[in-house]
Amino acid sequence: DDGHRLSWSDLESGRYELLPDADVVIIDRVTYAGNVGSVLRHMPVFGAQVIFLTHSTHDPSSPYPSYPRKFVKEAMRVSMARHYEEFSSKLCVLESGGVDEVSKLLAFLKERGFKLLALENVEAFEDINSASATASSSPGVSGVAVEVAAKPVPHHSIYEEGSILRDVSTPMAFIFGGEVGGIPPALLATCDAGGYIPSRVGGNPRASQLTADCDQQSYKNFWSTEGNARTLSGEQMEGTVQDDDASSEIASRPFLRTHS
Repeated sequence: DDGHRLSWSDLESGRYELLPDADVVIIDRVTYAGNVGSVLRHMPVFGAQVIFLTHSTHDPSSPYPSYPRKFVKEAMRVSMARHYEEFSSKLCVLESGGVDEVSKLLAFLKERGFKLLALENVEAFEDINSASATASSSPGVSGVAVEVAAKPVPHHSIYEEGSILRDVSTPMAFIFGGEVGGIPPALLATCDAGGYIPSRVGGNPRASQLTADCDQQSYKNFWSTEGNARTLSGEQMEGTVQDDDASSEIASRPFLRTHS
């Protein structure tokens, strides 16, 4: 698996150079090695060359690395990289950890023309932009107050035409936060742009209720279909929402994205 590992010193020294026309992925404070392996396994599909593992809250003075050897070994196992000779994507672990190390990586990438694109919940962008509007102090990634950049972070749904994701002429550094906590505010504020997956339909407050209605109706239809061993009685279906308007709204909803 060493052939798929890349050291930070090789990048800093210039012994290894990043391709100018391929993307990279950064994951900060990830907890589960299997998630890293899954991302690494799919990177060749969309042309990403390196995945960086960072740990902005790790103490650089600690005698322990930011990610132990066992963690990295499991990530490589899940990636199945060693089974494919054509697998060219690499894993680079920033061993020391800490916010300064992450900042150095981001500066390194920007100097080489990469755009920093954060993938987060829309609420995270709204919060950071609200804070940046007043240029107030915000808790940093290492617990120290940092000054939030006055410039807001532009963000779009990944399906919108205005999304930076559609700019294939510029190499991207896709930045993800860990399973718990997401991207720290101090890192989010340094990004050029952000993308998010819509989790509500046009701000419709009934979206979650409509989903529940749809689930209940599907459950009812399954058990009442001819040939099934049992059907739901009126008593068993007590509490089921019967809402023709809701059903109509579900049926008329367009897909978020279509391929031409």
